Amino acid sequence: MKLLLSCLCLFLSLAFPVQALAVSLTLINADSDLPIVTYDPLVTGVTLDLATLPTRNLNVRANTEPGFTGSVVFGLDGNPNFRTESTAPYALFGDSAGNYNAGTFTVASHTITATQSNGPSVSVTFNVVDSNPPPYFPPSEANGGWRRLVPRSATPTAQQKADVLATCGLNWDTLHQAKLRSDQLTTSTTILVIRHGWVCYEWGSTSNYLVHSVTKSFTGMAWGKLMEQTGITRDDFVHPYLPLAFGDSHPSKRLINFRQMFTMSSGIEPRDGQPATFPLVIFDDALTYPMSAQPGTEWAYTSLVPNLLSVSLQGITASSLRSYFNLQILNPIGVPAISSTNWATWFDYTNGAAGAKISARNVARLGYLLLHQGNWNGTQILNPQTVAAWTNWEPALEFATLFKIAGVGFATDPDSHFYYGGGLFWTNREGRSLGLSVPVDAFYMHGWNDNLVITIPSLDLIAVRLSGGGPGADPQFRRDFTNLIVGAVQ
Repeated sequence: MKLLLSCLCLFLSLAFPVQALAVSLTLINADSDLPIVTYDPLVTGVTLDLATLPTRNLNVRANTEPGFTGSVVFGLDGNPNFRTESTAPYALFGDSAGNYNAGTFTVASHTITATQSNGPSVSVTFNVVDSNPPPYFPPSEANGGWRRLVPRSATPTAQQKADVLATCGLNWDTLHQAKLRSDQLTTSTTILVIRHGWVCYEWGSTSNYLVHSVTKSFTGMAWGKLMEQTGITRDDFVHPYLPLAFGDSHPSKRLINFRQMFTMSSGIEPRDGQPATFPLVIFDDALTYPMSAQPGTEWAYTSLVPNLLSVSLQGITASSLRSYFNLQILNPIGVPAISSTNWATWFDYTNGAAGAKISARNVARLGYLLLHQGNWNGTQILNPQTVAAWTNWEPALEFATLFKIAGVGFATDPDSHFYYGGGLFWTNREGRSLGLSVPVDAFYMHGWNDNLVITIPSLDLIAVRLSGGGPGADPQFRRDFTNLIVGAVQ
C-alpha cells in the first residue's frame, strides 16, 4: 500500500509540477542584498521615504513557500507584465545569482503585483516620498537635456505660466521683460533662465555663439583644475612656467604670481583698447611686453595675461587649453568637446582670452557646476575651495589702483577692481556690479556684446544671455537685465 501511494505521489508530481506561490513581498537593499527589515514584508498602505532608507538602490523580492519552483510575473503600476522571473530569488528588477539589480521608485503611488503562472498572486500598493531629494543634474543635450516647463521661443499657456510660478517661483511675464530689455540692444540673442534645475524661460537659438571674453572664465576654471592636480598655488611665481624670455624681459616679471595673473593685477601693460604702440607680431613680442606697474599694485583689464596662462598650461600638461578644458571640465558635465573650429587660436596656443563658441544650454551647465560648488552628480570636478576663491572678490585688490582703458567697457567703471573675482570671474560684491537688489553672492562670466552667464547661489538660479551683436559692454544694461530676472522671483 505504501509503495502504491509513493508511486502515485511521484506520478502526480511529474504530471502536475507544483508552481511557485507568491505569498508576500520584501523590500531589498540592493547594495547589501539584504531585506530592509522595516519593510519585510512590504504591505499595502505604507509610505517609503527615500531620504530615510539605508539606500536609494532598491529591489523587491517576491517570497514563495519553501521548496516551490516555477515562474513569477511582476506587474508595476500600469504594466502587468513588467518582468518575469523563472528562478529564485524572484526580483522585481532582476538579479544575478542573488546579487540584486538596483532600481528605484519615483515620488508617487505605486502598485506591485507578483503572480504565479496560472496561480495566485499578491498585490501591494504603497506611497513613495522624498523628504530630502538629491540635487538634479541634467543629462546631456543628446540624451534629453535640461528638464523644462515652457516651450522655446514661444509664449507659454496660462497653465505653463502657473507651473513656472509653482515650480520655479518665477513670474514668466517679468522674465520676458528682461528679454524685451535685451532686444533694445539687439534681437540676435538667446535668453535662458534656469531655477531649481528647471528651464523656466528660453527664447532664442540653440546654436553656438561666439562668447568673447566669457572664454577668460573658461581659462580660469581650467587653471583651477590644474592647480588641484599639480599642487601649484596662486602664490607661486609664473615665470618658471613660461619661456625664459618672459622672466628675462623685465626684473618685475619674475615677481608676478598666479594670483595676480587671475585678478588682472600682474602689472603687465594692458593692450585692450589701446593704440598698437607695442604690436604683437611674433610670439616673443607677447613674452617681452612691457610692464606698466609693479605686480599687484594696478588693476587693468587685459587679454594678454589669459593668453599667457594658456601658454603656461600647455607647457605643464603638454595639452592645449582647449583639449584640457574639454577633458577635465566639459566632458564630465555632459557638454560635447569644443572643436578646433569653435575655439580660436593665439599664435600656436588656444586663445585663453576670447574665441570660444558654445550654446546657451551648454554654458549654463558651467554655471550650474559652480552653483553646486564644483560637484556634478556626485563627482567633484572642482573643489569647493577653488570655486569659492575663483568666484569671490580677491581681497588683494583692495589697495590696487585702476588703470582705466578708453573704449573698453569692462574697465570704464571706476569700481571694477573692487568686484573682480579671484579666478577670471566677476562678482556682485556689495551690489557694486549688478545692483543692490541682486544678491551679493551673484557672480558671472562676461564677454563682449554683453554675453553673460550669471549664477546666483542664494536663489538657486542661472541666467544666460548670449548675443550675436549689439554694443560692446553696457554696465547699465547688465544691471537692468539682472534686476528684471531677480524681480521675477515671487
